[in-house]
Amino acid sequence: MLTPSEATAVRQLISRSEPRLVDLPGAAPLPRRTFQTIRQRVYQRGWIRDRFLPSPSRFGVERVTIALVAAHADKAASLVGEWRARPENVLLWASDDSVLGVFLSRRGSGESLSGVLEAEGTSRESYVLEVDGRPEAIPSYFDFEAAWVRATGLSGLTGYPRSLFGPSGGPGGSGPAELLPSHRRAVEELLRATSEPLGPAEERPITSRLFQRRAEERLVRLGWVSFRSFLDPAAVAGSVSGFPSWLAFVHGSLLPGAGPPELFRALVGECGVGPFLYVTDDRELLFATLSRGPGAPGEPGRAPVLPTVRTYLEDIDVVRWPLVSTRVVTDHAFGRLLGHGP
Repeated sequence: MLTPSEATAVRQLISRSEPRLVDLPGAAPLPRRTFQTIRQRVYQRGWIRDRFLPSPSRFGVERVTIALVAAHADKAASLVGEWRARPENVLLWASDDSVLGVFLSRRGSGESLSGVLEAEGTSRESYVLEVDGRPEAIPSYFDFEAAWVRATGLSGLTGYPRSLFGPSGGPGGSGPAELLPSHRRAVEELLRATSEPLGPAEERPITSRLFQRRAEERLVRLGWVSFRSFLDPAAVAGSVSGFPSWLAFVHGSLLPGAGPPELFRALVGECGVGPFLYVTDDRELLFATLSRGPGAPGEPGRAPVLPTVRTYLEDIDVVRWPLVSTRVVTDHAFGRLLGHGP
């Protein structure tokens, strides 16, 4: 089981939107030595990975495609290989027979990925949502703060939900419209530096840390990148007893008059569910959450999830897979967006 200090420290890390750490509102700060010890431990275990996200609008990203396929067991491996090889792929999770992918398409790329990614003949279920660069289309992008709070018994939320597009991801921004060569090199360096887990900043050489911090602050201020600390729930579930051990993906078509924001508020406020992924093209909707498994009892005092969902969606399908079989194949490899390899 997690200790209260571990739960608090991890929550502080994954709830931030900048490299600098700040105390959580309303929470007693952990002693510095305790926090640093826990921080080093969770990075070494691979529970958390720091990433800088290039602003999609600044880098010409026109479409974001989220694809979920429950494949036939003998086809899953080949599907993973096909998706991983696509230059648009920035994230890829796979289980024994299910695959989740995130793809970014730049302006001028021509083809729509929806038809390309449909796994006809190789899957039991296949769901592909292609959306534009509005934060409302993906209000929660691998933001596990609410799910973590629910799983660990903590309370309150500080920044949830966070979109893929981030605080600096909008088309306006505060910096110049064109990326200078020196800035582009700095972005590429940031992406390379965070392409593999590095552990806490305190473990890096002081000169490297100071140089990188100045570059980070400048690029965030200019609106070219945003910062996230992503939780790896499979790594947590593999070493913490009592932690939710399944992923649940819910897909459906919006009923006439049903609003995606209203469903999101009902899930979080009434059902106590914190979707870590929530995507809609205003016709279909897909959300994902941590689950304690099929048939697990609901929480007392909370509205049941599926009856609530049915008031907003029709043709509902639920895809579940166990975290124990989840593999992170591509982990927010945004370097591909800049034209170099994964």
